[in-house]
Amino acid sequence: MNDELVDRPLQVGEVIAETIRIYGRRAFVYFAIGAIWALPSFLLTQTTPGAADVVIVGVAFVVGLLVTIPLVLRLSLKAWLRRVAGSAVMLVPLVAVVGVPAGLAALEPWTAAAASVWLALAVFALPVVLLEEAPEGTSTLRYLLTRCVKLGRVGYVHALMTVLVLLLVPHLVGLLMRLALVAYADNTQATSLLIVQAVLMPFVFIGLTVLYCEQSARLQEPVRSAFSCEPHARA
Repeated sequence: MNDELVDRPLQVGEVIAETIRIYGRRAFVYFAIGAIWALPSFLLTQTTPGAADVVIVGVAFVVGLLVTIPLVLRLSLKAWLRRVAGSAVMLVPLVAVVGVPAGLAALEPWTAAAASVWLALAVFALPVVLLEEAPEGTSTLRYLLTRCVKLGRVGYVHALMTVLVLLLVPHLVGLLMRLALVAYADNTQATSLLIVQAVLMPFVFIGLTVLYCEQSARLQEPVRSAFSCEPHARA
């Protein structure tokens, strides 16, 4: 693929390959995002009860997607911030709809598998709210619900498998990385967990953005974009 947006349906392996390609293209930037995401969420979860941890990680998950989407799609940062500010009323409920299930997915591999069933539909809500405009005469909420269902149903098994793989990466690959960091790099368990989260969570955010793009291409339904369809040229 070239550096343009994903404009065709992909297989699960292709989504993962495209995610790796995008990550590798700006690895230090995405790692910085991962570190900014991981440090406060890690520190907060060390001092709060378990139920609060899910909410904290869920909020961090939504924020991570908010930061990653414009980088993957190469959108104007100024225009993106305006769009986020204008959509704040819709974004707050999405912490419960998308963030909390994502927080549960971070607990154990089996909770990730369970959360994937819901997130294969709900995870599209964030990009739909921020990247698309509801048609005239249609409420934003109605459009959001309809659009998410359509994006999920057009290839639900595919979306489910992709989300599942993405959510399992921090658990399975992360376990191997943590063992290596503790055994060979003389890191503590806490330090290794922080490093692993900083490295792997951007992979999840990028992959979900790619999934939205290719599911949109699979659906082949014209939408009113809130941004230009072409990515912005690099400075």
